[in-house]
Amino acid sequence: MFPHGLDGNLSDLIRCGELKYLFGVKPARFTGPLSLIYTLVDICRLLPETKVPELVVSLVALSVLIVVKEINDCYRQKLPMPIPIEIIAIIAATIIIYFADLTSKYNIDVVGEIPSGLKAPRAPDATLFTDVIGDAFAIAIVGYAINISLGKTFALKHGYKVDSNQELVALGLSNTVGGFFQCYSVTSSLSRSLVQESTGGKTQVAGLISSVIVLVTVLKIGSLFSNLPKAVLSTIVFVNLKGMFKQFLDVSLLWKTNKVDLMVWLVTFTSTILLNLDMGLAVSVGFSMLTVIFRTQLPRYSILGHVSGTDLYLDTDTYKEAKEIPGIKIFRSSTTIYYTNAEMYLEALQEKSGIEIGKLLMAKKKQERKLKRKEEKENNKAKKEAKKQRKAVRRLSKDTFSEMNERKVSAGLKEQSQGDVVALGLTETSTNGLSIGQVNKAYQHDTIMSDSDSETGYHGDNSINMVSQRGNEEKERAVRSGTHSIILDISTTSFVDTVSVKTLKNIFRDFGEIDLDVYLAGCQACVVEQLEAAGFFSESIPKSRLFVTVHDAVLHILKKLGDTDFVLDVSCSTQM
Repeated sequence: MFPHGLDGNLSDLIRCGELKYLFGVKPARFTGPLSLIYTLVDICRLLPETKVPELVVSLVALSVLIVVKEINDCYRQKLPMPIPIEIIAIIAATIIIYFADLTSKYNIDVVGEIPSGLKAPRAPDATLFTDVIGDAFAIAIVGYAINISLGKTFALKHGYKVDSNQELVALGLSNTVGGFFQCYSVTSSLSRSLVQESTGGKTQVAGLISSVIVLVTVLKIGSLFSNLPKAVLSTIVFVNLKGMFKQFLDVSLLWKTNKVDLMVWLVTFTSTILLNLDMGLAVSVGFSMLTVIFRTQLPRYSILGHVSGTDLYLDTDTYKEAKEIPGIKIFRSSTTIYYTNAEMYLEALQEKSGIEIGKLLMAKKKQERKLKRKEEKENNKAKKEAKKQRKAVRRLSKDTFSEMNERKVSAGLKEQSQGDVVALGLTETSTNGLSIGQVNKAYQHDTIMSDSDSETGYHGDNSINMVSQRGNEEKERAVRSGTHSIILDISTTSFVDTVSVKTLKNIFRDFGEIDLDVYLAGCQACVVEQLEAAGFFSESIPKSRLFVTVHDAVLHILKKLGDTDFVLDVSCSTQM
């Protein structure tokens, strides 16, 4: 296997491992964060020490490779197969360097001796596991990321599918077997893959041929390439990375199409350059996960309207053809409702529908307290009036009996001769007294009864007034809001958690308290099962509030209200 160039990978490029061979300089080796920056600075510092012969070899090889690559691109329809310029350049450079003896004359850096054969297998040294376990995990993750990204890139280009699990198993088996032969960690090589793809290799046969050539080179003919200049290998890598460098042109396209993807691209590029491949990859993956979380926390909420003559319901802000159905608010979120955005879902529902539940509930409770205080005040007033009337009756009865007793005493002092007259007078007086007493008692009884009746009658009138007042308030609120039903389109929801279930229950409860009917539409089967398992449906939230589509829910509401014009219009348009 070639120690550089054809067996290089992305990490060599990131560390500028190939750049130093173009100029023939030897910068110091740096590791850790900012190692690339330090390497570039050191290479720039060593540019005055550039070896002119190696620079000339690099420029000649670079020119030849670029010209032939362009010829292959321009005449790829006419050529039976692309010109294998990489192999030609390697063979030609090796022959020229060997027969011209340029190594000894100009001190050109070459590959040098390549050991032949394979070492005998042996078990890995287990004592080193504790020292390399951290780096091993980092290398495994980076290697798999490079492998799967390259595989999917070429799969998208040539129209085939890549199985991620199969790739992971293949890498694991390759590294397990290679560990017994003291091999380097196995992963896809960006440079080798691009070289092979640019020369026309598209199937596994190309990989098989490449493996056979490498095996033969390692076992037998590796020594023939000992005079191969490293500068030629470096130029081959750079030329075949042209496709990767073209990705910088995607920045302008991403700026126009998707700024979030642009941010992921820039963060990945910057973190990989500054923090090396392993740490940079971890940062980019973490940032990508954050973008997903933020996207779910900041979805697009919309009110849907009906498109006349169809059963379609679209965003009223985006489509002018979509018109809201009077009295019905259809609310939809662009993403799944779960614990991170459940509260925002409720807030957006109130904002979009124009119904502020908190204020309405507070106003309702305030009105109920006001009516209760008024009722208590009227009750207290009625009790005071009844008490005054009872006192007045007692006082009147007492005065009447006192007057009767005085008349009896004065009648006893009269002469006996006037007995008949007095008797008649007493009889009349007593008769009048009894009549008065009876009248008073009856009056007292009737007064008390009338007090009680008036008190009871007041309660009845007050209850009727309260009902009528509440009815008037609800009517005024309905007129003011113009809404009597709300449909929640949750067709975009793929799962529900405990928080989202509680949020939906609160929506049904709170809107129900202000006499608004809430319906669910577009639930997937898995979501319905999860709602049933969470105990969402009950007497207050029956399954009759659940509909397959928004259109079904709208038709149900309009039929319930007796509005047949819309139903007939949709039915006729659907039949047409």
